[in-house]
Amino acid sequence: MTAAFTGESTESFDDLYAHLKTFPTPLLPPGKSHDPKMTDRIASLYVHPTLESLLHILNLDLPSAHFLVRHMQAAPQHEGMYIHGLLHRIEGDYDNSRAWYADVCTTDAFTSFYPNNTPTSTHPLSFLFNLPSPEQDALENDLDAPSRTSITSSEPEPRILHTKAGGKLPSQTSARYFISAIEKLRRSSASSQEYTDRKAALEKASRAEIEALVQFCVDKYGTEKVKDASKVWVQPGEEHRAMGEKMVSGGEGWRKF
Repeated sequence: MTAAFTGESTESFDDLYAHLKTFPTPLLPPGKSHDPKMTDRIASLYVHPTLESLLHILNLDLPSAHFLVRHMQAAPQHEGMYIHGLLHRIEGDYDNSRAWYADVCTTDAFTSFYPNNTPTSTHPLSFLFNLPSPEQDALENDLDAPSRTSITSSEPEPRILHTKAGGKLPSQTSARYFISAIEKLRRSSASSQEYTDRKAALEKASRAEIEALVQFCVDKYGTEKVKDASKVWVQPGEEHRAMGEKMVSGGEGWRKF
């Protein structure tokens, strides 16, 4: 697949990114994008597809972001794989988010935000370790024996964990707690003050994760125009190909046709 280079945008990446950051933070499944007109403005920048997909996510244009990341769902496009997990997190497809996060939990992009050990008090996710979470406890108890041994060891190196049912999770505790906290929030009553406070804290953490990933991709790829995006595309592995087929034809996940 070859993308013809016809972009004529007079906007800069920095200006458009700054504008998108004024929109409410992506956290829970949206009904629609913030501004449909932003789709063409973002695409006309012709920046690296990882950055374009993140800008679409900030606009809550999840179909446009999903189109891009499905072309970057295998190594060496680890940033695209990470964005795929982030996209599922916002869509409310939490098990798929955990699986994608697990697949990239050893990469520089992921570990640049999710520490291998307990976050410091200034980290955006540090508050999670003071929250009671029966869902997280149940998830931890569902780990298979090798994974349970792994998380209690003194070795901090990231690794993929597995549940008894064959699911995958990242070894970084903060990543597992974060997804579980959002999942719990989505099932909670929106009328309580606790919900409002918890949502605000999770939105702050969500924004911090997205902005950290944007900065990582800017540092790695720059913001210059990419004339041929086909050079970025990679073929998915068998596992991800099967997952994608289920999402398109089997009714699984957020994306249905």
